[in-house]
Amino acid sequence: PVTDTEAVFPAQMPIGGLRFEIPATPVVWTPGTLYNEDAQFVPLATIDRPQHLAGLPRLSLSITATVPAVDPILFVGIGVQRAGGAFELIDDQLRPLRGVGARELLLPVIATRLAAGDTVGRALYTSHGQYFSSASRIPFTVTVAGALELPLLD
Repeated sequence: PVTDTEAVFPAQMPIGGLRFEIPATPVVWTPGTLYNEDAQFVPLATIDRPQHLAGLPRLSLSITATVPAVDPILFVGIGVQRAGGAFELIDDQLRPLRGVGARELLLPVIATRLAAGDTVGRALYTSHGQYFSSASRIPFTVTVAGALELPLLD
């Protein structure tokens, strides 16, 4: 947790920020488990000094299906691979997405301290316990690409 002496107090809620390109990544879902909390993590930036990640991340995303008429359900958030090795979904915040096509959206508000050596990136799930029984009922393979703006604060 962030203590009072470590907190940042921006004049306005940061929206977006430093932009990172998300390379095209295939996502395969085969139903069969109730939920899967293993993220597909795409690392975007390794932090070189202590910073805060606080505000609303902005996501531009394109989802394309390899098979027509697929209606995928995905859950996206921001993850951090800590320098010590542990992965976490920041503040357990996810945004559900359904269907294919391009979209621009804001992700839920997040706030965390980042240490030198932490790696921040996009976390993508095909199912998750927060959205129990909301996963796609049909198998799908899609490609996900885009850009992510992160509200990084010194």
